[in-house]
Amino acid sequence: MSGNQRLDRLYPALTAKERALLVLRAWKADQVEDVAVRRTMPPDQARDFNHYIHLMNAANGGLALYVAALNGIAKEQGLKSAWLASLQMWGIRVWDLATYIALHTNEPITESEHRGLVEEARAEMVPVADLAEALVESYDGWTEADMEPGGDDDEQAVKDKAWNRLLAQKKAELTGLVQEGVLAGKRRGRGLLVNNGSFYDWLGDPVPVCPDWGTGYDVLPDDQAERVERLKKERLRALEALSRSPASPILELLEEKLGRRATERQERWDEAMAALREQLREGVPWCWQEVRAVETVLEEVAEEFGEDPLLPPVREVLDKTRRDLVDLHLLLDFVDAEVELPEPDEERVEFLRQRWLRQDT
Repeated sequence: MSGNQRLDRLYPALTAKERALLVLRAWKADQVEDVAVRRTMPPDQARDFNHYIHLMNAANGGLALYVAALNGIAKEQGLKSAWLASLQMWGIRVWDLATYIALHTNEPITESEHRGLVEEARAEMVPVADLAEALVESYDGWTEADMEPGGDDDEQAVKDKAWNRLLAQKKAELTGLVQEGVLAGKRRGRGLLVNNGSFYDWLGDPVPVCPDWGTGYDVLPDDQAERVERLKKERLRALEALSRSPASPILELLEEKLGRRATERQERWDEAMAALREQLREGVPWCWQEVRAVETVLEEVAEEFGEDPLLPPVREVLDKTRRDLVDLHLLLDFVDAEVELPEPDEERVEFLRQRWLRQDT
């Protein structure tokens, strides 16, 4: 007896579910189903067999199209996340550049302009507490008893008690110098103001003058005034270019120090980034719930079949969509758009059951 003949004798004994599984496995293998599966089926199995075929068609037809749509939505959320991340990285790089300019470069200035700034700084009257604090900050005579463990960098820090003790001593010292006439000063209410020029003359240091954006000045002769003006304009253009970028905290501080409001362009960047975060906070959880609702429905179909009803290409798209959303969820923490991935409620799962699996009679 040939193999085909033996199979022909087995086919009549198959149940409706077994016949449907043979059809499903042929579909998964991209093969033509054996005609004997249907040809040998008893009439009383037709209803159950058709039910299984309907589930297969629903899973790999309507639900498969919905899975493809969810995959597209997940990709769209991924693109939004990438866009937001690129804007944030842009802002960070701009911050690095602005920090370098502010902390490691000098602003050009003519001798006469610099002299005017020094004269203004020398004439300034400064609260004695501010000058005393400057002396404490530059003090290098701390003892081991004055120190305590610092932060995570293992560096030691001055104890508050030691700091406050020296601060009080310096205030008293400066007050005495004013009373002796060594320093020029005057009373303002209950406080004491000290002339800045006389203070630095006493220290033996030049009065410091610093630009708003830089560590100091490059002082050039007055006969190079045109060059100075050109360099200032180039520096200003750099600042304006940086200020047009996405969020840059150091530039925000600089704008505030200069008494300026955020540029309209900067505000638009902020609004765009806020909108992206809001869309991600809404879109990613929604897409996740839909994917999980589809998986729940398919798990029910698989339980009824005893086997995954999806064709390999559809299963691959669904699994990839799920993985992409999990990865995206982790990435959102780094773009300040943290979200939860909630499970779908029963109402949503039931909607998908009725929409895709319901069999019209």
